[in-house]
Amino acid sequence: MSKLDFFNRPWVQFDASNKEHRKIFNQFKRTMSWGHNPYRFILPEDPGFDLVSVLDKAVLSYYMDKEFGLPLPVETARKDVQKVRKMVDKRAD
Repeated sequence: MSKLDFFNRPWVQFDASNKEHRKIFNQFKRTMSWGHNPYRFILPEDPGFDLVSVLDKAVLSYYMDKEFGLPLPVETARKDVQKVRKMVDKRAD
């Protein structure tokens, strides 16, 4: 094991809903430097894009969902399934 492993910043998965993560990313966008970042951000999967582009999209998505209150696709699908079940139940009676 390298000595650098003991001195490196910890790996953290970027979470757009975490205010500290958004603040750190905002600081990067202003200074174009990760120098004051206490973490090294990672992504849950490798989309093939650079980290900054992926973080931009994550933050944009967070604020769009927060402002417009768009339902999550799973919730929408669940509601649609419930509507169909009710219709089927009505026809069965």
